[in-house]
Amino acid sequence: MKDTRLHIVLFTIFLTGTIGTLFIVFNEIDTKLSFLWIVGYLMYLLLFVAYSIVRVLIHARQWKASDVRGRALKFTGWFVSLSAIHFLANSLLRRPEMDNWDLGIPFGLALGLTFSDVMVWRKES
Repeated sequence: MKDTRLHIVLFTIFLTGTIGTLFIVFNEIDTKLSFLWIVGYLMYLLLFVAYSIVRVLIHARQWKASDVRGRALKFTGWFVSLSAIHFLANSLLRRPEMDNWDLGIPFGLALGLTFSDVMVWRKES
């Protein structure tokens, strides 16, 4: 129950920060307070990502070999399919060449989809 409350608070801060930042950016508000808001939001995002990584690593120590293998296969499947979709969308809509940096979005999405249950919810046996 304690974890659930913590996650509700963290995601509420995330949503509030995201909405506030989008409002500032789209309305082109250029004040010192808006700059501090965006810098604070970026620092929160970095800390939230670090917290999520630490949480995954703590839970990863308790995994069995079959669970690790299953997650590796799930990650590989997501990464390959998202990379293929990304490549097709780039080649059909924008440009035919692809940089190494273009794999960052599929990689991040695959990681998030594979480990989201560990970061947020307690996985039942």
